[in-house]
Amino acid sequence: MNKLDITLQQIMYGDTLSFFNFTHKQLKRGLDPDRSIRNSSVYFGGPNNVIIRTAIYATRSFPTSIKLLVVDRLNSNEIIQRSPSCLYIHVVSASRLDKVFEMGDCSPMHAFNIKDESRDILYRGCSKITLKWLAGGSTSGNTKAYVIDQVQRGRGENKRNRWVLQLLNNELIEIDAPTFNRNSYEYEFEDKGYCIAGGKKFKVTSFYPIRFAIGRKLSTIRFIMHRLSLDTTNEDRIIERLCT
Repeated sequence: MNKLDITLQQIMYGDTLSFFNFTHKQLKRGLDPDRSIRNSSVYFGGPNNVIIRTAIYATRSFPTSIKLLVVDRLNSNEIIQRSPSCLYIHVVSASRLDKVFEMGDCSPMHAFNIKDESRDILYRGCSKITLKWLAGGSTSGNTKAYVIDQVQRGRGENKRNRWVLQLLNNELIEIDAPTFNRNSYEYEFEDKGYCIAGGKKFKVTSFYPIRFAIGRKLSTIRFIMHRLSLDTTNEDRIIERLCT
């Protein structure tokens, strides 16, 4: 390895560390106390702006070294729109977000997954779903859930893509992955709802994916996502008051 290779590695490591320090700070910070910001809207592709509300929103410079790696890892269906200036991206699950923004081989770091050692809390960037119980729910009315993983079930013609949701009571459930409609920019969930074990049935009333806008010419990134907070001393149970 020559001196130039070492210098380039040092630059990439410095860029990565700086960017990750920023994203970790945003996750720990949580909600912006300024209500005027929370009520404002930002553009992330599609026909409508996204209102920030309880989500974590930030923008900053995006080192080219990281941008090239991240864009190369994206699946074509995760890029929902291309403009001359931006790539607009949806990431569905926390585990997928970890893979896209993972840096390092032996001891990988993740931009949107950080453990607060002083408080024994794991913060994860996540997409959020609002569910309405139709039958058998542990709570009446609406409740929140977070998409933590994406899996495939079955074989051959019976293979199905599934989303793994973690409910506020820490129950893990699966649903068939909805189709993303590229005309309406909406996810098409089952109108009749979803039946799960125990005679429970629910309907998805809203979905907030992890969104990114990555500059194509300028090295900038904007992101908006929700925060999942887990108690690492208690089997990674959800800490609802620290979630967004």
